[in-house]
Amino acid sequence: MTATTSATLASLLTELLERSEHLQDALIEEQRCIAGRDLAALGAAVQRKMALLDDVQTLDAQRRAMVLAQGLPDTNSGMNELLSRSSDDAVQELWATLLRSLQQGQAMNEACGAIIRRSLEDNHRLLEVLRGEPMESDQAAYGPGGTQQPRSGRDLGSA
Repeated sequence: MTATTSATLASLLTELLERSEHLQDALIEEQRCIAGRDLAALGAAVQRKMALLDDVQTLDAQRRAMVLAQGLPDTNSGMNELLSRSSDDAVQELWATLLRSLQQGQAMNEACGAIIRRSLEDNHRLLEVLRGEPMESDQAAYGPGGTQQPRSGRDLGSA
């Protein structure tokens, strides 16, 4: 790999790492909005996250094009081969740091998804209770004195 190609790859990986770090910031903001049920701010946080994801995808497409331009396959092994051709250890470290950052971002995004799924499930169960729909067999309602009793299926408005 030429010095120019190595420098271009280092610049591209640095830019990808910056976007990945900004993406993690956006995910932290998204989690804060979800936890606080701040829907107005959540919309802005999600838009920021999506814009950063688009940036990451665009930059990664450029990285993949560099791998292909070197006559290597667009795979992990192709990228590893490209990195092994560089005499600049910093490029290899940038790649390793970028991969860790992207993995952290993926875990954070999955955590946001889990929080949202849990909230939707809780809201669904609450609506079922308010509608007087039968609860699942392993669920019970609390009666007078706080003792668990099987759900009667009555509407909340009836006596």
